[in-house]
Amino acid sequence: VVYDQIISECPDEEVDDMVYIMAEEMLRPVIELDNRVFSIEIGVGDNWHSAEQNAVKVFTLDDLAKVQV
Repeated sequence: VVYDQIISECPDEEVDDMVYIMAEEMLRPVIELDNRVFSIEIGVGDNWHSAEQNAVKVFTLDDLAKVQV
């Protein structure tokens, strides 16, 4: 099991754009692994702990559109 996290800071008015850009990149197929796409968890908060508590599992960009982060 590999457990990684990417934490990013941005102004409040750019959070939606930042979430979309990060999800778009992280949900790309991995060519070296037969184009496998991995699910991700995305959370937004004032600190790591609150972002972790608010995280939602996302499998596709369409999933991201259905949830509030």
